Amino acid sequence: MNGNDEMSTRQISRRLERIEERVPPKRRDGMFTFEELCRDIWRSNKKAFRKMAAGNMLSYFIPQFEREDDGSI
Repeated sequence: MNGNDEMSTRQISRRLERIEERVPPKRRDGMFTFEELCRDIWRSNKKAFRKMAAGNMLSYFIPQFEREDDGSI
């Protein structure tokens, strides 16, 4: 991340490429849902995801991901 704690388009594209390498798409069209991408980022680095989600809509995923981690879903 840069000094403004915002990801550049290049950084986002590279992160998505790494996710695609690790997680094969479940759907036939080869697409990921936004939630699937967020979940993979969460699993790889929870602290970074929390920082990235601070004050925006991504924060809505955190309670769900925590429940999944705890096995309560």
